Amino acid sequence: MTQFVKFTHGLVLVLIGIIIILQGQPSLTQGNVTILCDANFDLSQISVPATFPGVFYSDISRPSDNIPYRFERIDQTGGTTFDAPLSPNPLLSSPLVSPSNRFMAFRPYDGINLTVWDMITGEVATLPLAPEEFAMIDERYLYEDFNYERHLSRMIWRDNNHLLLRGFPENQHDKEFTTTLEITVNASPLSLSKGTLTNVNYPALPPPPNMISEQVFLSPQGTYAVQLATVPVQGIQPQQYLRVFDVNTLQVVAELVPSRTFHAVGPPTWSQDENRLFIGTRSEENDNFQSEFGEVNLSTGQVNTGLWTALENAVGANIETSSLRAVFSPDGNNFAFEIFGADQNQSYMVIYHLPTGGITAICDQYRISNSGALHTFWSPDGQYVGYWASGNVLIFNIQTGDTHLLSNNSQNFVGWVSSP
Repeated sequence: MTQFVKFTHGLVLVLIGIIIILQGQPSLTQGNVTILCDANFDLSQISVPATFPGVFYSDISRPSDNIPYRFERIDQTGGTTFDAPLSPNPLLSSPLVSPSNRFMAFRPYDGINLTVWDMITGEVATLPLAPEEFAMIDERYLYEDFNYERHLSRMIWRDNNHLLLRGFPENQHDKEFTTTLEITVNASPLSLSKGTLTNVNYPALPPPPNMISEQVFLSPQGTYAVQLATVPVQGIQPQQYLRVFDVNTLQVVAELVPSRTFHAVGPPTWSQDENRLFIGTRSEENDNFQSEFGEVNLSTGQVNTGLWTALENAVGANIETSSLRAVFSPDGNNFAFEIFGADQNQSYMVIYHLPTGGITAICDQYRISNSGALHTFWSPDGQYVGYWASGNVLIFNIQTGDTHLLSNNSQNFVGWVSSP
């Protein structure tokens, strides 16, 4: 088994130079790291790009004091608000719009049934769940852990007419998810039907020596299992030992043995085709710890940090990843995450273009003085990446760096879908 090697070059990231572009100004140098800053961005002004892909939805209010379920819809023409024809009792939760821009589903919780609203016909349908199905999707512990990403991933649209309800174990740090229930949504008339409750079988992975606990994450198609095993590390507290297993053979195809100076901090982020895997890492130098990203090379079994080295050369050595979830674009070609550069007191939304190895760092002026960012998302065409933060919705054009405040009155992210 090949042991960890920390690369400063290799893979596809040989730093040649840096491009710094302020909107409307020429580039200063040439290279594979581009820094884009929108000099015209005004945090106090809501704006919609001149060419806006699809339709963006957010939740504005829930029923209280005679206020109905109210949503905001943003498209090429701007933003409009609309009310849903739903009863205030029981209180519905976690709305999510279908990819077809037709249905809005409200996730069942705590005895409240699944509800789906057809936004075209106005029909509303509910689907009762059995006690064991409610137990599968019980979300009560989420309010204790404040895990917004985990909260959103409990219900997803598989396609225009199928919902997946996903259940997690009580200990959310054990396995990624354990059961799924598929719901079929038919239109004209609106009807809902249940499939079978399916258990996700996790392999019994061999433990490393002296393992204290483990987390297991399956790749999107179930080909690989990532084991993050907490083990003792000399000189520091126990840390995570990363191993990637081939599920069929249970052979280790990649690993990162933790040390005082470098170890994984998970969880893993997979591309949908399972060809790329990124992991959070933490390095230490002269008693200074730094959160980073590494790419796990499944061919060599090594963790490559060339991406991070390029960023350090571009924006300074004192950079940290933020709490925002890293996400792949819909086509899988771009990997986005946020960093903070202490040397320049500047946050950046970083776009790593996988086919070419090019890196774009877009200045994020909101995050310099604000917190509360919880959810990262892409536009349906992959040209914008953004996040929801304490009622604000920020988006960034990955080609130009143009930055827009879409909304300052959003209570929850409801979806960004293609135009009908």
